[in-house]
Amino acid sequence: MKRYTSPNNQKTVPVLAHDGTPLSPARPSRVRRWLETGKAVKEWRHGHFTVRLTKHLEEPKTPEMSLNIDPGAKVTGMVVATWNPNTETTSVAPFEVHHRSYSITQGMNARMAHRRSRRLRLRRRPTRFLNRTRKPDWLPPSLLSRLANITTTVRHIREIFPITKIIIETNRFDPRLLRDPRVEGADYQESERGRMQVRAYVLQRDKRTCQYQQKCRAGKNQRLEMDHIIPKSQGGATRIDNLITACHNCNKAKDNYSLEQFLAKEPDRLRRIKAQLKTSMSSATHMNQLIPLLLEAMRWTRLQVEETDAVNTAYTRNQLNIPKSHGNDALCLGQPARVNNLPERLTIIKSTGHGRRQMLWPPGKHGTPRYKTGPEGRNSPYRAYCRLPRSQQGFTTMPGHKLRQRRNKGITSGDLVSYTHPVDGQKMGYALLNDGKTRVGVTEGRTVKTNQVTLLARANGYRISRVANSPSK
Repeated sequence: MKRYTSPNNQKTVPVLAHDGTPLSPARPSRVRRWLETGKAVKEWRHGHFTVRLTKHLEEPKTPEMSLNIDPGAKVTGMVVATWNPNTETTSVAPFEVHHRSYSITQGMNARMAHRRSRRLRLRRRPTRFLNRTRKPDWLPPSLLSRLANITTTVRHIREIFPITKIIIETNRFDPRLLRDPRVEGADYQESERGRMQVRAYVLQRDKRTCQYQQKCRAGKNQRLEMDHIIPKSQGGATRIDNLITACHNCNKAKDNYSLEQFLAKEPDRLRRIKAQLKTSMSSATHMNQLIPLLLEAMRWTRLQVEETDAVNTAYTRNQLNIPKSHGNDALCLGQPARVNNLPERLTIIKSTGHGRRQMLWPPGKHGTPRYKTGPEGRNSPYRAYCRLPRSQQGFTTMPGHKLRQRRNKGITSGDLVSYTHPVDGQKMGYALLNDGKTRVGVTEGRTVKTNQVTLLARANGYRISRVANSPSK
């Protein structure tokens, strides 16, 4: 029977010296003996299980460890590996960072819809776009979230593993060439619609007929409109391949439904319209913006930073007959001649956010608000609040308001806790307080009383789990 070490069945466990310096990871059996003899104690670092030595022990020389990073738009693969002059790589700890950029985009779109609705409902003033200024280093929130997730995870990994080198896969995508491999010359500058207007182009392409229903009431006097095949609320872009001609009745009936839901009873028409859609190049564009910023951020770590190409990674993976996954791609960076210890399980680091994107932090004990990015720091007094524009003061935490936070017995929603269930026994999971704040629910679907759980790690905006290293789709 396979023994499970607390709590994640790891082949190697991160080890910290008595002063907190990361050392070479050890086998679970050795860590178990340290814990039984009192030579080490359990410790949690940013949701990762580690052990800290209680006294100085004679340790062998720490091997050279590299952190391989395979950045992606949705998932970023990372692997802590050891390497030697013979270009042999051994996996120590594989990770996958799951980004939340799509949910951020959805939140920004919802905020934009509320702002426009309020402007038309209350003030009825025209839009003003020329009074919005941005800093030269401004980044979209979704792209900034990806960059922050990677840099934060790298900082957390460096605290528990002795990293000496960072290897990054630097991809350079050409969206126009990816969409049409035969493009050359002046086709780069000319768009698909040429000099025609978008509406005129779409109407002429669809022969001025409703593409949703051939037998609908779209007659000569029926108004034709342009509809987004993938709704904008679901991430659809205003591109020609995502626009289609529809009559007013069909456009209104489709509303916010997806194409599969609207044409569920007409599979032939659904197949024909979906053939018109093209793969979105937004992910490739985002990666072109992200990689230079990521390289600059990694150089600030003052570690040796190496770049590698995606073509070399794919070639190495095929030569070594390794299945494709985000963790395996990161393991093949640097063109190793041999890969040892292919990981069977990997650690999933899912970004959940802090839910604190606001101008003011919670007020102090006397009700005084604290400005988040004021010139006097995080704990600036009430004057910083008064210096805010009037348009921002009305939508921030006002003085005297108490912090409404789900906390009971020192436990907050999102904290990593352990508990003893009368049926399941000793378990661990992420806490979720109910409305009455009397019971704690965890990811396994069980609930226990608040005073029966033990805090392991505070919520830090990430949730960590262990899954099998299955090939990616």
